[in-house]
Amino acid sequence: AQALRNSVEELAKQTYIQTKDPEKVALYYTALGKKNNLVNLFKAVKNDRVAKFLESDFSNPKKIKASNKNAFKLVSLQKYEYASAFFILAGNLRSAIKILLKECGYQTALLIARLVEGEDGKNYKKLLRSLIIPSAKEKKDVWLECASLWLLKDYEKA
Repeated sequence: AQALRNSVEELAKQTYIQTKDPEKVALYYTALGKKNNLVNLFKAVKNDRVAKFLESDFSNPKKIKASNKNAFKLVSLQKYEYASAFFILAGNLRSAIKILLKECGYQTALLIARLVEGEDGKNYKKLLRSLIIPSAKEKKDVWLECASLWLLKDYEKA
């Protein structure tokens, strides 16, 4: 689990170095729970408005509502990964996963679910059980089905 987190953090760092755009790494840092890193990146590009918002206490219902509202606005602008970051900040992982599944693919949705919840998370397991395994069976993708069962620790079926 730590190796995955380290890899995603390195991906975020390299993406930011190449793009100098904190929006492009917002999903990674929020999924990793490293909101302060993201705040610093927005400050570095002089986007103090977003930085200030990110410094908010997201246990506050007003901030949760504002974060969800921002996410929906970003979806309308087709900034799906950035929108998903705001859903995660609002504690709305389910909406983040739904957007990621539709617009970015199951791999991204599965990665984010695992980063946010861990390998025993209900959304992570639900993705494997209700989407990936049935899809693998339908496509007769034995490898994907086996790997998914392994991730669910169902070694006998795998």
